[in-house]
Amino acid sequence: ATYWLGYNDLLPILLLSAGLLCLMRRQAAWAGLFYAAAASAKLSMVLALPLVAIYFYRNKNSRALVLPFLGVLAAAGLLLALPFALSASALSMLLNNPE
Repeated sequence: ATYWLGYNDLLPILLLSAGLLCLMRRQAAWAGLFYAAAASAKLSMVLALPLVAIYFYRNKNSRALVLPFLGVLAAAGLLLALPFALSASALSMLLNNPE
């Protein structure tokens, strides 16, 4: 796995995989939590969200899980982003970056 992904990708991929596994087991709250943690660990994990949306759209039995998934996803995402948003040093590093 380290040859293909690299060390910086192992934890986000693990969290994303755990979220997808929970989604398949119909545990929407845990799936939202793991997905938010994966996106918090590496922002490129957000690219998997359209795949999750397609999963919910194509599986009529799973449509009842959309609201719990999105609720926990939003709450966990805000909770995980809050320390960064409240840090003046982090915001300065982000906004004053020449790239």
